Amino acid sequence: MKCRPILVDDTRRELTQHGTRDFPLSMDRQEVASPSHGNVRHWHPEVQIALVTEGEVLFRAGGETFRLGAGEGFFVNGGVLHEAAPTESTAAGKTGTAQTAQFAAGKELKNYWFAGFYPARNPRYTIVVLQDGQTGPSRTSAAIFARVCDALDTAGE
Repeated sequence: MKCRPILVDDTRRELTQHGTRDFPLSMDRQEVASPSHGNVRHWHPEVQIALVTEGEVLFRAGGETFRLGAGEGFFVNGGVLHEAAPTESTAAGKTGTAQTAQFAAGKELKNYWFAGFYPARNPRYTIVVLQDGQTGPSRTSAAIFARVCDALDTAGE
């Protein structure tokens, strides 16, 4: 079974193709404790049926939040904005953008940053990502922060 991060576009549409056009079904495993797998608010045209296999998960959809335990599941219609998140070990932080009054090729250079701590409950790390003097970063500072948290999680930290 595939286990992959949830990647989204500017409209929050998930970029992963689930199955084929004629058979839009896939079976995936999501590790919602990982910052790039859980806490990703997204939507997709396909319906989603999910089962919690261990622990607890917070599921958010339609302005409601549900706490689901092992053996419980949820159904989401296509086009509905939703996310699943662990009840513990999430990261927390804040984004920021600072003007620099410096320009390159007529575009203002800005400082993009994300400051956060991980895990959210009983934090052990404070992480700051600063992208200095950019016209527009290719990856958001929050996405870089999530990758650092993923690496800490994978390393067992």
